[in-house]
Amino acid sequence: MSHDRGVKHLVLVVMLVARSAYPCAPAPPQGQEVAIADEEAVIVWDPASQTETFIRRAAFVSTAASFGFLVPTPALPAVAEDPLDLERLRRAIAPREVSETRGIELDTSPLALVCMGADKSAPTTSTANVRVLQTAHVAGFDATTLAADDPAAIAAWLDHHGYATTPELTAWLASYTSAKWVITAFVVARDPNDETVATRNVRMTFKTERPFYPYREPASAKSAPNRLLRVWMFSPTRVTGTIGTAPWPAKTLWSGMYEPPPEEVALIGANKHLTVFDDTSSPRRGTDEVYFANSPNQADVEQPPVVHVQPHTIVFPLDLVALVTVIVVIVVVRRRKRVR
Repeated sequence: MSHDRGVKHLVLVVMLVARSAYPCAPAPPQGQEVAIADEEAVIVWDPASQTETFIRRAAFVSTAASFGFLVPTPALPAVAEDPLDLERLRRAIAPREVSETRGIELDTSPLALVCMGADKSAPTTSTANVRVLQTAHVAGFDATTLAADDPAAIAAWLDHHGYATTPELTAWLASYTSAKWVITAFVVARDPNDETVATRNVRMTFKTERPFYPYREPASAKSAPNRLLRVWMFSPTRVTGTIGTAPWPAKTLWSGMYEPPPEEVALIGANKHLTVFDDTSSPRRGTDEVYFANSPNQADVEQPPVVHVQPHTIVFPLDLVALVTVIVVIVVVRRRKRVR
C-alpha cells in the first residue's frame, strides 16, 4: 500500500473513531452504518520475554463500502494473520452435559414400537508531525500504524485534510500520545453485494511490561447497550483483570490448563493456563485499559453443567391393553354362555 493510500485510510479511521463504540470498534463513513455482529479476543502473555500476542476476530454488518477500527499498543506491533481455531477453544471450555432421572413418565407407545426400540511493513515517514510507522495488508485489512507527539497534532493534521474532529476524539488520543503509545488503524473493504463482512484473525505481537486488553473508549461510547466482550487469556497461571486499578466487572467463565494441538504450540508455548472472561457490563466503564495480573485464587473454574432431566418411564402400551381387554371380554362372554 502506498504512503498516500495509507494516509487516506488513516484519516478515515481516526476521524470516525469518536463515533465508534470503543477501541477496536468499527468506524463507518458519515451516513453509513456498521455494527459488530460478533467479537472476541485471544491474548497470549509470555512474562519471560514480556511479549503480548493479541488476536482479534470480528464479524461486521455494514452498509459502508469501507470502514475501520483502531488498536492502541505501547510498542510497534508485528501484524499478521493468525490461523487460531476459536471453535476448538469453545469446545474446550464447553459445559459438561449431565443426564438425571426424575419423576415418572407414562409411555403409551404401541408395543411394536417399544420392542423395536424407536429412538508486511514500509519505511518510516513523517507528515505534519504525524508519523506513519508501517503499513500492511493482512487478513483482509489494510493496516497502518501511526504515532504522534500529541493529540493536537493529529487534530491539526485531520483539519488540514478537511476532516472533522471532536473534543472526545482528542481526549481519547491524548491518553495514548502522552504515554507514547502507537495506534494501528485497520481498514476493511466489503463486497458491495454483501452487507456482512467476516474478517479473518488478526495477530499483533508487541513488547509490553504488563499484559492488557485495550478497553479505554471515547466518552460518547459509554452508553452503548447490549455489549458482549469475551477475552481468552493464556498465561503461566490463572489471572484476574482490573480497569487500571479498579475492579473489572467481567465474569470468569472458565479457568484451567489447556493442552494445545501441534499447530498452536508455537503460539501458546509454555503459557498453557487459559482464563476466559465474559464482560456484559453496560454502560461500560472504559476509563482505562484492562490490565491482567496473577490471581490470588488459582482454583479451576468450569461452566455449570448442562443437565438433561429424564423421567422414569413406565411402559404402558395401549395396544397391549386393548388386546388384553378383548381377551378378557371374550373369556367373560364364553363363561356366561356356559352358565346359561
